[in-house]
Amino acid sequence: MSEQTLTRMSETVQRFARRLAATGVRSFTDVTPAQARGFVMAPLPDGFGPELHTKHARRTAVRVLYRTLRVLGYDVGDPTLDLALPPRGVRAARVDAGHRMGTG
Repeated sequence: MSEQTLTRMSETVQRFARRLAATGVRSFTDVTPAQARGFVMAPLPDGFGPELHTKHARRTAVRVLYRTLRVLGYDVGDPTLDLALPPRGVRAARVDAGHRMGTG
């Protein structure tokens, strides 16, 4: 993973940890799927819901966190395992949009 990706994921995991601490959760081993979902779906500071790419980035960061914890020997599952999100944009749709705009 690139240095920039690692930095962004670390920032996201830190926000996840701060949110958990604010709600009284003191250990990643105590996180429920509902708490993980709440983080992934949490509104942005402007009050609007996050874009799909933000939801995917948050879920990915939490998944990497839990994969890392398992590698380190912690007995934890992934609280986002059953958190389904719509797929990211489909490439064909982007190409079609470009053709409509006369750029394709």
